[in-house]
Amino acid sequence: MSKASAKASVDKIRAQLPGLAAARQAIVDAPPPVEERIGRLRESLDAMVSNFEPGLAWAFADEPTGASLPGNLEDLALMIVWLFRDQVEARLIEAAREEVKRRGTPISAEDRAARLAEIDRKRHELEVAEEKLIADAERQGIEIPRRPDASIAAILAVVDEPEA
Repeated sequence: MSKASAKASVDKIRAQLPGLAAARQAIVDAPPPVEERIGRLRESLDAMVSNFEPGLAWAFADEPTGASLPGNLEDLALMIVWLFRDQVEARLIEAAREEVKRRGTPISAEDRAARLAEIDRKRHELEVAEEKLIADAERQGIEIPRRPDASIAAILAVVDEPEA
């Protein structure tokens, strides 16, 4: 193996990595289906108000305390959701639908996990192949620098392989 052919083989593998990274990022950035988003919104609203107790002690005090609203913004937000749950939910669902339209093709959580796992598997295979080429070149006295972000798992997979 010549230095030029070893480097060309490594470069061929390295040229595939940015495409995988871009594909992975596109999957990460894809919105969930609107049904999943709406389900999560409803769960969040339920969780927000499930233990909410409006602070109405001021309304039942013998002497006016001057307090007529919750003491902080979080309590105020909870009170708004508690009082206007249907309107808040409808507006959030509308916003979720718009967000999914704006962000492109939705991907379900199950499909997202499977697609990410497949890309990660392909990337690992490429990185192991890259490391094997680098290790073979090193044994022949040819130095090919590793990428600064070289996968430690791929390096160790090659180091731990029994020699033929």
